[in-house]
Amino acid sequence: FRKKVANEYFQNHMSEYTKITGDEITTALNGRKYNVSENGWEGTFRFEESKKIYEGGNKYAVGYTNKRSWKVEDNKLVLSWVTSKGETKSNYCEVYLVKEGTYLLVEDSKPFGILY
Repeated sequence: FRKKVANEYFQNHMSEYTKITGDEITTALNGRKYNVSENGWEGTFRFEESKKIYEGGNKYAVGYTNKRSWKVEDNKLVLSWVTSKGETKSNYCEVYLVKEGTYLLVEDSKPFGILY
């Protein structure tokens, strides 16, 4: 994420967390609201069962927040969004349970963000 100290902390403690996959990821996110700390995803987001992501839990959000989505593919959480140029971008993250209600997202073996 943005803070080097947080990134180093989670990198050093990653082996202490339990990796969750498939249905566990879906169960953890479906219909829930999380604070998200990651570049470009800073704030509170609601992970709808429709696989759309709404900022602040507001179903009537406007702009590009309505073009955010999530899915589970190959035991990874895929976070997608549409850029202002209409391009779809995605991050493929492994999900680790840090503690009840807190999840570490890891992309390419590096801490990517946290849901809490």
